[in-house]
Formats: sequence, C-alpha cells, structure tokens
Amino acid sequence: MTAVRAVFAGFDRNAMQFWHELAGEMSRPWFAANQQRYHNLWLTPMTVLLDDVARRLAPAYRPLKLGAPGVLRIHRDLRFARDKTPYKTHIAGVIRIAGVAGAPGAALLPIISRLREAGYTVGAHDHYKRLPGGFAPDHPRAELLKMKGLTCAFPEIPAGLLHKPAWADWLVRHATAAARLVIWLHRHVG
Repeated sequence: MTAVRAVFAGFDRNAMQFWHELAGEMSRPWFAANQQRYHNLWLTPMTVLLDDVARRLAPAYRPLKLGAPGVLRIHRDLRFARDKTPYKTHIAGVIRIAGVAGAPGAALLPIISRLREAGYTVGAHDHYKRLPGGFAPDHPRAELLKMKGLTCAFPEIPAGLLHKPAWADWLVRHATAAARLVIWLHRHVG
C-alpha cells in the first residue's frame, strides 16, 4: 500500500501570533499550555514543507544524497548564553547532505560568480583582514581565502509567500540554484 504524502498548504495567516505571545511569556507553564498550538501552527507544517522540499531537491543534488530533513529545537541551549530565555522565537529547519568528502578551488569562482549575477548574496560569516600565511597577496582566489566559512543567502522572500503552498516551490527553485555550490563544497571541503 502506498503511503499518502502530506502536502504543504502554507503556514496559517495567524500563526505569527504564537511567536509574539511566546516572546512576551517565556515560561515553561505557558509553553506547556500552548505546545499543541506550536505543533499545529509550526512544527507539523514545517515538517511537511521540509519533507516535500528535500524530496524535490534530491535530483539537483546528485550525486550527493540528502539526509533526512529536520526541524531545529525550539528550546535554546542556555549553558553558555547570557540571554537565559528558554525558547527561540522562530522556527528553523535543515536539510543536510548525507555522508562526508575530500579537497581544489579554481572551479569555485565561476559558481560563485553565476550565483551573484543571479542576485544571490554569496559571502562569509566573517572575513580575515589578511590572507592566511603561505599565500601570495595576488593569489587568484584571495577573496575566498579571506573568508571564514561560505554562505549563500536567497533573495528576500516575497510578502505573504509563507502562507501559500507556493512557498515550497520558491524554496526548491532557490536551493536548486545553490546546488552546484553545495556539491563543490561537499566534494572539496567535506
């Protein structure tokens, strides 16, 4: 018997109210009383969205295999945080690449250039002021060598799209555009 796949219908138009209330309350009793609401408004639709997007992205990320998608915890890690509020006021999910890989760089520049030309912001979490030791100042990939990490941010989300089934299509389109960058990084950086 074939399993019926749930279809992402968009997040409820009133769902943001949950985050506003949580930000004002930030207590375990409040969250316990509203946990089912969190599941209905956010966790369940996010899980359906991630499953749909991961399934549709799999061909674009070949030969890599995508891992199982997951929703990140709503509970904050308070061990080393100055802010001791127990809950995040947003939801986030991840679709990871399954497995690991190995190490070159000239092919990376054209991938980044194409993404930037298409309107994506490709950058780093932070930048070094100078090149790491052992690299000539005129190295052809000096810009990349100064980066701490590498990020690719999608364009701004069109207003109201979170509440529509087309949100999944938007995510698939942009994640597909970034696939070559992710595949290169996985192959050469691991």
